[in-house]
Amino acid sequence: MSKTLIAALLVLCAAAAPLMAEEPSTEQPVETKPVLRAPLGERSAIEAQELARKFPTQARMLDAAGQTFIALWLPANTAKVKGTVILLPGDGQSADWPRGIGPLRHRLPDDGWHTLSLSLPDNPGIALPNAPEPDAATSTDAPPEDETAPQTEAPAEAGYLPEQTSAPEDSATEVQDPESEPAANIPPTVEWPTALFERITAGIGFARENGPATIVLAGQGSGAFWAARYLQEQPDQQLRHLVLIAPRAVPGEASLEELVPPLKVATGDFYYPQPGYLRDAAIARRNAARRLDHPSYHQVMLQTIPADADAEQEQLYRRIRGWLGRQS
Repeated sequence: MSKTLIAALLVLCAAAAPLMAEEPSTEQPVETKPVLRAPLGERSAIEAQELARKFPTQARMLDAAGQTFIALWLPANTAKVKGTVILLPGDGQSADWPRGIGPLRHRLPDDGWHTLSLSLPDNPGIALPNAPEPDAATSTDAPPEDETAPQTEAPAEAGYLPEQTSAPEDSATEVQDPESEPAANIPPTVEWPTALFERITAGIGFARENGPATIVLAGQGSGAFWAARYLQEQPDQQLRHLVLIAPRAVPGEASLEELVPPLKVATGDFYYPQPGYLRDAAIARRNAARRLDHPSYHQVMLQTIPADADAEQEQLYRRIRGWLGRQS
């Protein structure tokens, strides 16, 4: 083969290569669709489901204006029942919070009181942490935070520690994975605090159906504020007892000094004096009650015992038990 012919063939091959590369493919590209995930439910609802699995015999499904929620019920362990204590946890706390709410709901039945602890809806004004809560053992010495200051995570109200996580007990009740729930099953949003008050109303209705007439509304942290606010907005002649446990003001709302004394219901105000602004607020509530000649306002200062959480809880229980005993 001559050199001229070889050169001509090389030129033709070089010219054909781009044309072969540009030949359109007969295969259609695979269209990728974004993966849609159902929005997660409320943090409080997920925690309540875990509590229902942990305490299957205590969990009760209550109806609040068409919206169901979980409450934890324990009947009195005595033949003579004194009444029902309805417990309202604070922001970021559960119906079995290990300080205050949990110990009281477990121990008051031995003194003749039914207890009903409500799971409350998430407060949209409070930013809750996405990361798992720290273990209580690592947070014992953490000082309480001011609810009036900007927060990026759930407050540990009145120095109370985040709830410890424990393995749920075996139960036939299955808790569904929130990521697997279809969006259509997520209930419509109800204005807050309307949803909160509807749950309190549902709890009161349940208590009246299952116990004697005496009902005590007991709130912890910001739950104390909302308990008092509920009695202000929905007065009921049969609701004559209010317990404030380490009460906290709610930003943008009336102060407890303005809210509590005018209620004129039997009020037990149990507070911790540290930090100082909590002591000052307690003094302001006491003085306001005196100016209005409150007929049954009783205030008790509690000691903070960082080195012995059990002793601190025992103190709270004994003080509240004593006050309740004088009301029955």
